[in-house]
Amino acid sequence: MSISFLLARLLRALLTLFGVVTLTFALSRLSGDPLGLLLPDTATLADRELLRASLGLDRSWLVQYVTYLRDLLSLDLGRSLAYERPALAVILERVPATLELGLGALVLSVLVSVPLGLVAAVKRNSLFDRAVMAFSLLVQSVPSFVVGILFILLFSVSLRLLPSFGRDSPASLVLPVATLTLYPLAFLVRLTRAAVLDVINQPFIRTARAKGVSPRTVVMKHALRNALIPVVTVVGLQLASIISGSAIVETVFAWPGIGWLAVQSIRTRDYPVIQGVVLLSSLAFSLITLVVDVLYTFIDPRIQYS
Repeated sequence: MSISFLLARLLRALLTLFGVVTLTFALSRLSGDPLGLLLPDTATLADRELLRASLGLDRSWLVQYVTYLRDLLSLDLGRSLAYERPALAVILERVPATLELGLGALVLSVLVSVPLGLVAAVKRNSLFDRAVMAFSLLVQSVPSFVVGILFILLFSVSLRLLPSFGRDSPASLVLPVATLTLYPLAFLVRLTRAAVLDVINQPFIRTARAKGVSPRTVVMKHALRNALIPVVTVVGLQLASIISGSAIVETVFAWPGIGWLAVQSIRTRDYPVIQGVVLLSSLAFSLITLVVDVLYTFIDPRIQYS
């Protein structure tokens, strides 16, 4: 992989982040004035103007935008309007909860889906294959918030086995992780099966079998490895979307992560926190997609970037 390719990708990532920052800045301010949510109805006009000036919202959008970009270069995301603390500190303290939930779901979905998809491909059109595909289709058809509510009703309300909300104990992880795992698991099962079926029909697989290579080696060493590229791509996107993609599940289970914080910040029009969460999500996508591109060359040495 050449240095010029890496520099081009980094430049593209910086341009993407600049566009995201600009768009988020504009859209967050078009959503409305946060003063109505920060002050009681009995507040006077003088109180509103005083608070507006203290928050810097009395300046023009252009001045606010230039100030935001200047502060961003020093990793200053501004001060949260709702929490009255630095927005970066508010966001970073929620990162462990989101990673705990998202990484657990990602690891579990990969460990279960890849073997299931591989076996389903090898036993194509068998009863096992049909059952796995039917389960995957069913899971993908049900929204995650519906799955979460059903889990709460069954395991928390009816059976009283697991807590329904919060982050108080390891048991609190079970339901949100299970809910967050199901959709990517079902998608990866179908993707792995399709990728393996496509590779199994390639000439080099037939050649390996003709040479007397054992079926296990053909499947594990040749078929699975060459089928991993689309799987790695989707896993990378799932990893990148952990920060922003778990907002619904975190809201259902009152999980104090970045997704829940983003939802609350949108409701209160907390501009600095909204901008920080979106910027962090975009940065994660940019970095992880770059890492995925690099991994392609290790999975398949025939892939070269120039």
